[in-house]
Amino acid sequence: MERAASTAAIGTLRGACARYAHLGLERLGDGVETELQVLKLVAHVGGLFRVAREVEALGRWRTRWMARDPAFTAAGFSHSLHRLGCLLSGAEIAIRADVDGDVWEAVAGVARRAYAVEGGEVILRALGARGWMGDGGFVGITVAMACDGQILEFAATRPAEGLAGPRSLWHLPSFGPLAPSEFAHGTWRVDGLRRSGERGTLSGASVHPVADGLAAAYTGVDAASFAPAIDALTAAPLDPVVGPPPQFVAVDASLASNDDRWVMRDAQGWDLAVLSGDPDSMLGRNLAWLSDASRRPERWFGAVRWEGRSPAFEPWTALFDRPTRIRGGGRRSRVHLSLEALDDR
Repeated sequence: MERAASTAAIGTLRGACARYAHLGLERLGDGVETELQVLKLVAHVGGLFRVAREVEALGRWRTRWMARDPAFTAAGFSHSLHRLGCLLSGAEIAIRADVDGDVWEAVAGVARRAYAVEGGEVILRALGARGWMGDGGFVGITVAMACDGQILEFAATRPAEGLAGPRSLWHLPSFGPLAPSEFAHGTWRVDGLRRSGERGTLSGASVHPVADGLAAAYTGVDAASFAPAIDALTAAPLDPVVGPPPQFVAVDASLASNDDRWVMRDAQGWDLAVLSGDPDSMLGRNLAWLSDASRRPERWFGAVRWEGRSPAFEPWTALFDRPTRIRGGGRRSRVHLSLEALDDR
């Protein structure tokens, strides 16, 4: 398929990326903000919507640097520039391969995600949640929900300015009338769910709680081993920039430290490195607390994803047969590890 506009946009953007990398932030002229706005438009005209969003993220890093914002990091700017180059390379590969349809949309993105309203009521059962900080100046919380044999992800996102991190969103209404702290710990009857692929939103939906046990939620993801998730990850279609989609699983595994990083071993002997981030983060501290065998949860819910050339496990949620104390009071059978602090005091 002819993609002359995309090819021309890639050439323009490649030149700008090379210049930014050569000059660095300190030597970029005052007109770079305007140039980035033009480059975003160039990417849009070329149908490179993921590229356009990354150009916008790069512009936010530049703005932060100019404002001497303490949230600015040179690594964040460099990573955004590198990611932009990867997106351009992915688009070039797709053009040479003459892909079209869904494959091209996976590479280039779409102008705006289209959400379709589900007919009738659906039941959403919470599986897990994680907090995250994006490179483009946003923080968010993603909640994974079981829905009719599938897993839908719901995201609450805010600009990072003025927020201490994703936990700042934990008690703010973000999913219809519900805060993440409510949505991620319940089962809900929803009328008017809107979804796009694996993404969901409760905008405009009617939401009501349903009395339900934890066991029903995890029926579709319970596994005796990491092996099925690793096989599915290997077989999944490859996104040239971010790789295949993660594979969710709830599994019984032991947690141990190996060469200054965490490793999980399941009952069949599969060892996976744990994506734990900063040891001083909420997730890092919770993992250290759970490394005591007497505190080990019955199951871990999370995502198996690639780290380099090897699969790794990103723990989202710990599941306990007996409710465990969390800091601030109360006990829970399900603890979202990057958002709730475990504490037995």
